[in-house]
Amino acid sequence: MKRFVSVFLALVLLLGVITPVQAASYNFGAEAKKTESYLLQKVPNPGFGTLVGEWTVLSLARNEANFPANYLENYYQKVESVVKEKQGVLHRAKYTEYSRVIVALNAIGKDPRNVGGHDLVAPLSSFSGVIKQGINGPIWALIALDTKNYEMPKNSNSQDQNSRERMVDEILRREVSGGGWNLVGDKADPDITAMALYALAPYQNSNEKVKTAVDRGVQALSDLQLSTGGYHTMGDENLESSAQVIIALTTLGINPQTDTRFVKYDGNGKAHSVVDAFMTYRNSDGSFRHIMNGTTDGMSTDQGMEALVALKRFQEGKAPLFQYKDVIAKPNPQPVNPNLAFTDIQGNWAETIIQNTKGFGIANQSKEFKPFQAITRGEFAVGLVNGLKLQKGSKHLSFPDVNGGDWYAGQVQIAASLGIINGRDDGKFDPNANIQREEAMAMIHRTLKLQGKGQTIQLSEVSNLLNQFKDGGSVSPWARENVAFSIKNKLIQGRPEGIVPKDTIRRAEAVQIILTTQEAK
Repeated sequence: MKRFVSVFLALVLLLGVITPVQAASYNFGAEAKKTESYLLQKVPNPGFGTLVGEWTVLSLARNEANFPANYLENYYQKVESVVKEKQGVLHRAKYTEYSRVIVALNAIGKDPRNVGGHDLVAPLSSFSGVIKQGINGPIWALIALDTKNYEMPKNSNSQDQNSRERMVDEILRREVSGGGWNLVGDKADPDITAMALYALAPYQNSNEKVKTAVDRGVQALSDLQLSTGGYHTMGDENLESSAQVIIALTTLGINPQTDTRFVKYDGNGKAHSVVDAFMTYRNSDGSFRHIMNGTTDGMSTDQGMEALVALKRFQEGKAPLFQYKDVIAKPNPQPVNPNLAFTDIQGNWAETIIQNTKGFGIANQSKEFKPFQAITRGEFAVGLVNGLKLQKGSKHLSFPDVNGGDWYAGQVQIAASLGIINGRDDGKFDPNANIQREEAMAMIHRTLKLQGKGQTIQLSEVSNLLNQFKDGGSVSPWARENVAFSIKNKLIQGRPEGIVPKDTIRRAEAVQIILTTQEAK
């Protein structure tokens, strides 16, 4: 009889691998709506902190909740009050304090770079600060930065300058033998492994080492899964571990209900997905329990809501939980410092360099700098010529769409006379069009070549540099060497999604790029 049961289970497992799993039917939108109602009732006044509603705000916002009047504004005012009281220093050792607030504020469309005049993204520029907390630090710093694809702020200590590359390498360095991650010890932990996976997800297509580590991490999660479909941490099977695994899988594009790696069979041959296990912790009022025979738990309900929203978004084909491309920015009200050169840069991550450089003149004497506005071709030419103090060259080139009376005409003529700009195929310059990243990189490279700093890169090296990115092949043929040079010399940083050569550049970014070019050796 035992032999018959063993053969039967073996066949069940084999069939589970090669045939689609019949997933239980869940309406995640309706389930999330029920938990939304519960949270709005139980957390009417969220504030700053892990246990007072910050994660609640995030999950509700990602569920596009129907908030009561002033709910989010009241929360923001509480955060602003704490930030001012702490003078922008949320913690000297736990840098996840910054990351948590960043992901929450970004979820509601607020700018964490300007909270009561303090930039909460800037501290993440310290690599030593971020890793003080162990692996949690770089994991959540990456997640926070990538919610809105922030450029890494400059650190005054170049040796401590953080970067996405350094944090990715640090996470890879901490991988345990056989795959996965843990806070301590040599065995993979489902929660930390899951968090590491959704932090690394944006980088797996452009970095083979990341892809290999992600694959090992996914397999580790599959191996750790129990016959109930769930997971245990520190001896207890619990809700949070399953929730984190669900967030990781949906971020990676893996269906946690039907992927056979995450469906296990009990002693009776019954299939249990991680989603099935997750839903067994749910109470009828929409709340969640930490353990099966436990009572309603606030942190468990927050994480349960996050997983529900991740499942809902996956089911609806929307962006993952921590990728905020769909969030509309809402301005943070701030008093104006009358000593600033511009009325709208206070608290911006680039405030100091914009103030010190007067924006290299790209705002055309306006009192509004508009740091988040995409910079035009004409404006970038003005900034580059002013920033590097370029003088007119010998080349004679004019454009029919640049008139002598245009405010940018002088700098455009200087750039053209030096061969820094050549215009479009139709002979026009198109000064009011937003400049593309590859166009800006070309202008930078040509400028540095004029100054003897822009060496030629061999064709093979160009290919190697561009092939590091999944979209390296989308760089225009004429700009390949320019882009490779800029990447090699870190004049313009890549983004999580790649080089994005046709994307625009914001004015604040442009000032930083011109300053970096100015300082190039």
